[in-house]
Amino acid sequence: MKKTLLIIAMLALACALTFAENLVPFGDLESGTTKDWVEEFASLKIVDKKGIDGSKCLQIKNTETWSGVAIDATSFFDRSKSYYIEAWFKLNKAEKDATFGISIEFHPTQLRDYAEEWESNCYLVPSVDPFYEAKETTGMDVPASASEWVKVSGTIRPEDMETLIDNHNVEITSPIDKVTIYFKIDDKHTKARIFFLDNVFIEEIPND
Repeated sequence: MKKTLLIIAMLALACALTFAENLVPFGDLESGTTKDWVEEFASLKIVDKKGIDGSKCLQIKNTETWSGVAIDATSFFDRSKSYYIEAWFKLNKAEKDATFGISIEFHPTQLRDYAEEWESNCYLVPSVDPFYEAKETTGMDVPASASEWVKVSGTIRPEDMETLIDNHNVEITSPIDKVTIYFKIDDKHTKARIFFLDNVFIEEIPND
């Protein structure tokens, strides 16, 4: 009986994950507006027929070697929960040594008046929950391509966030009042380039 219940529970979990809700409702870029996206040393516009399967996507024209676009995730991001994050990138023209990545920045309330601007960039971890093997993870610094769409994906867990915060030698006791997620390109050689972003997907997953 216990074995049967376990199987049912695992099937229920699998179904729930299969039909998981995207916490970024505008992540498919089909809304046709850039109002939910934040420029990071870049200019943005929605373009037709450039996305995956000929859909719309976000075009990012960068002005620095580290630049891209961001979203404000404060309303749904919880330090006590785990998340899977996925996004698809493509270069407009091939470039040497360019990589795509995703990072997360936390802003604790108590550090607003810190001696220097306090920012904590936490990068995706290429680990997979034992009950969440359906999602492939790539980790960070994925080689960029102009010939095909490239997936950047991974997980972020409470222990990852706490390790990041501890690295600043500051105990965070107050809430995180702002969370920003960056979708970026990193290239040591070139400042100005164009790349595309499509199908941004974030969902809550089980904690380990």
